[in-house]
Amino acid sequence: MARKPSKWVGPIAEAIIDIESRMGIAHRNEIFLWLAKNKPTIWGSVKKPHETVQAYIQVERYGFVSIFGKDAGKGFYTYNSTAPAAPMPSPTPPPPPLPPPAPPVANTGYSAEIQVGAFMANYGWTVSYVAREGCGYDLEATKTSGGITETRYVEVKSSIKTCNSAILTQNEWTIAETLGSDYWLAIVENFDETIAIPTIYWIQDPYNAVPSTASITTTYRINRGDWSPAATGFR
Repeated sequence: MARKPSKWVGPIAEAIIDIESRMGIAHRNEIFLWLAKNKPTIWGSVKKPHETVQAYIQVERYGFVSIFGKDAGKGFYTYNSTAPAAPMPSPTPPPPPLPPPAPPVANTGYSAEIQVGAFMANYGWTVSYVAREGCGYDLEATKTSGGITETRYVEVKSSIKTCNSAILTQNEWTIAETLGSDYWLAIVENFDETIAIPTIYWIQDPYNAVPSTASITTTYRINRGDWSPAATGFR
């Protein structure tokens, strides 16, 4: 059974212990937030000394919780938990990681993504290859340790020579800003797909960790109504 957290006492601590024993200690921070949000409901009916509190709180995630007691100055609080009024929903298993896509005809960095993903897998990470999903990163990797799951979102950049500059799109840079320390940039220099263990430079939170320079590329649009009259047969 989990040790009573010092932040909560009496029946609240018992409620935390009960929920942790049923659902795991990893839910502790979520439980704290939930209890803090419902604190007025739990203690709101205490208006007079010796008045008994009876607060029933039922939420789909945690089941049925009953807290009994008297006011904080006079009373001794007890805790009671009954079976959920409705069956607790079974947790939805996470979807399986996406497999590597089929290799493209042209060199688009695919092999470097596979190398970096394999490197992370060797360290216990479960890797999904999401470069073609438009997420703003190439790999989504998760790893669970001590009941805590960490997720890293990795953008892979590679160069067959020295990487003098790593170029990120506007979308990638925006996502890097949004995800902060969960966003990683993996740079592979002197890339060679035949190398089993590549040299990878890891930059965590590149948006805040390194300076950047905005670069604007000019493109030219030719509408069909303009190019069609000028088109001729091959000669």
